[in-house]
Amino acid sequence: MHGGALRVAPDERPLADSRPFLILAGLAAIAIGGLIAAMLRHPGMPAIIADDYMRVAGGLIELERETSVPSDLSSALAIADPGLMVPDLGGERYRLAGGTRLTRAGQPAVLAVYHNPRLDLLVYHAWRGEFEHMPATGDVRERAGRTFHVHQKSTSTLVFWREGGVVRVVTSSLPTEQVVSLAVAAAAGATGA
Repeated sequence: MHGGALRVAPDERPLADSRPFLILAGLAAIAIGGLIAAMLRHPGMPAIIADDYMRVAGGLIELERETSVPSDLSSALAIADPGLMVPDLGGERYRLAGGTRLTRAGQPAVLAVYHNPRLDLLVYHAWRGEFEHMPATGDVRERAGRTFHVHQKSTSTLVFWREGGVVRVVTSSLPTEQVVSLAVAAAAGATGA
């Protein structure tokens, strides 16, 4: 050996270090596992309710009963549960278009559709249940002696509250403060308070 040069016979090449490839393969496996877990995870009730709203807006949920009278819809859809009343929002200038039955959180549910004179859409849900199906939100408001949980999903605002063992939700693409005000009115209208 002259001048510090390393001579290697042609058939004795040094092997590449396999550690970087193993690290990269491990990171890829972790990333793929995370994606699979995210795909299999339950989307959560706010995402389901927001999807219902978008399906109503797109005409993909058919109204089982078309009526503008909340008590008629409550009677027709209440599924033998008087707690699933549909509120009268006439005082807020929202007219009932009708509603349908669904299942939410494994329980029979009512979905009601309202429009105001400008044709803004408001969707109301009610079912027997608890808030454990709900992810936490940093926007919790106290109004009229009730606690309202406000969630934002893409272009819509969802306002949840629980009363008498019934979870109730109003959803709209209106500004958040308007949706909260409509939830307060719906809470009073659904209980007669």
